[in-house]
Amino acid sequence: MVTVCYADASAVVRVFFADEPEHAEPRDLLASDRNRVPASELTRFEFASAMAAAKRSGRIQEAREFLDQFDATSCLRR
Repeated sequence: MVTVCYADASAVVRVFFADEPEHAEPRDLLASDRNRVPASELTRFEFASAMAAAKRSGRIQEAREFLDQFDATSCLRR
């Protein structure tokens, strides 16, 4: 039996923010090259929107750093 985990934007955002609730589980799943997790083409746009909101609210200083990290996350197959 094969288990497939789908990554939506809310799970992906948790990977990048350690203060998010339930951060560890999606981080361990997505931040490892052991797993290949499908994600929608829209996930990057939703993630970018979340990073823009985080910047506007002062939570982060620069969204580009997070977008670059997202793009480098090889387990996210779009």
